[in-house]
Amino acid sequence: DLEAAGTPDLDGVRARLFAFDDLPLLTQKARVLLFDGLSTELVTLALRGTSAALAESVLSAIGARSRRMIEAELGQGSDGVPLADITAARKTIVTTTIRLSREGAFELPSTQDAA
Repeated sequence: DLEAAGTPDLDGVRARLFAFDDLPLLTQKARVLLFDGLSTELVTLALRGTSAALAESVLSAIGARSRRMIEAELGQGSDGVPLADITAARKTIVTTTIRLSREGAFELPSTQDAA
């Protein structure tokens, strides 16, 4: 356990451990703020191959028109979409999440849990 070991800058370490699969742990308000600034193309790419629960938590933070467009794209399947592109899109979303957190827009779940 990092906390028991007295790791310096524990919040900094936790922030770097945030992963794409942690998005449902963000508050709805944080997800709305995050996805409001991202393109539908990026979100669509990142959601390819995810669980229904993860996709729903992301889609619930997006406007109805964009949501319908993303759902239609996802319904066509992921054949021919390079895994590297999907991974890059997810990394972009995670990087944006961490940046917004550092700017004070919202707290990451691990930081909230530590409080």
